[in-house]
Amino acid sequence: MLQFNLRKQGMSTELLPLRIRPIRWRNGERFAMLINANTGMPLLVPTVFAVATLRQKDLSFSAISQAMYAVRILIHYTYVMGIDLWMRIHVEGKLLDLNEVEKIGSLCRLHNGALENELRLMLTTVTSAPKKSNVIDMYQARPKKKKVAHVDRGTTNIRLTHIHNYLKWISDREIIKMADGRSNYQDVRDNIGLCLSALKAKKTKDRDRNTVNVRKKGLSEDVISRIHEVVDPESDENPWRPGFNRYRNRLYIYWLLELSLRRGEALGVLLEDLDVADEKVQVMRRPDNPKDPRGKYAPLTKTRDRILKVSGPLLEYTEEYLAMRRKFSNADRHGYLFISSWHGDPISISAARDIFNGLREKVPGLPNLSAQILRHTWNTLFTKHAYKTKMSDKKRLESMRNQNGWSDESMMPDYYSIAAIEEEAQNVSLEVQNKIHGLKKEEKNGKPI
Repeated sequence: MLQFNLRKQGMSTELLPLRIRPIRWRNGERFAMLINANTGMPLLVPTVFAVATLRQKDLSFSAISQAMYAVRILIHYTYVMGIDLWMRIHVEGKLLDLNEVEKIGSLCRLHNGALENELRLMLTTVTSAPKKSNVIDMYQARPKKKKVAHVDRGTTNIRLTHIHNYLKWISDREIIKMADGRSNYQDVRDNIGLCLSALKAKKTKDRDRNTVNVRKKGLSEDVISRIHEVVDPESDENPWRPGFNRYRNRLYIYWLLELSLRRGEALGVLLEDLDVADEKVQVMRRPDNPKDPRGKYAPLTKTRDRILKVSGPLLEYTEEYLAMRRKFSNADRHGYLFISSWHGDPISISAARDIFNGLREKVPGLPNLSAQILRHTWNTLFTKHAYKTKMSDKKRLESMRNQNGWSDESMMPDYYSIAAIEEEAQNVSLEVQNKIHGLKKEEKNGKPI
């Protein structure tokens, strides 16, 4: 069976002690499993799902972990409510009722702490309900209403997507088994399809229709000039300790800004990826490096491999930094480009985040800088250049997809260059307006000619 109802069997009145455990394969690849914390054993069905679908898609460790967290929400809910999915499909001919889908949607909106409290309250209410009544009032034992912490819409939608995919994978496997032997086969398919459609419909959209001022845009040219001034190692405004940190942090920011790299991509670059003579760098998506001392917190390259050209000035900054990096003997053990000034280990994701935190805190007037904003900046500047030079849309999209590591069908170029697209549209609009006014006949003595 897909799931046994342990609570009905009287084995426990507590929530299942489910945890996400990171593991590492022999080749260094990281993987996430949903386990029973008391026994240390993985749950069979979620593990098979993760291996057969998520790992096959070459998802990152963090993405698989996120999927397992979502599946844990579903398993906790079905456990609390006494729902056995195998019995639902094969005996009742359905998956979940619409009110159950509604409850799962509300659970997906809760932060982890609030989520666990809600599940415990539900379990207490269900187990203490009078036996003579078949109606369960989920609010009868609820304490006074308190402000509940919710996750953002994006996180909610990701959770619902993973739960939908997990249930679809389960139901598809079970429906195949009954395809030839059930007279109500089509009815079961329809019922399950209705449930999955309702679950997908629970994903929320941004309710704020006025999104003009919240769209992600790149930095203005004035802000970029200001960054140049501040990150100069000789600048009195430089927020970092004099010496190695200033040269490393300047290079890290320039690599993100000039090459449109993701944070994890920059932190994952090895010295062997850099070809100084040919002025190129390889951005590689390789399995987790077992030699990486950052372990399960090591950054990952998210999209496809690519080779990028490195500008002359950026190469000079890189060589200047490399001369200082050679003083750290420990850095030779791992070979990563960006290292810590303490022990020569590769810098962590949190340390890279602190680079921007220090810059924002100590230099008033700079916007909310991040690796993502710098990536938007490159794409905005490139799109403006493409329009200025009359580059064809095909070449523009191909160039952006290659630079950013997107697939050939990806629509991300338009999303990342939305500011430049809007500016170009405004310019065209002004030209049309002026043309319309140009069609107006000249007047003489206040009368049209």
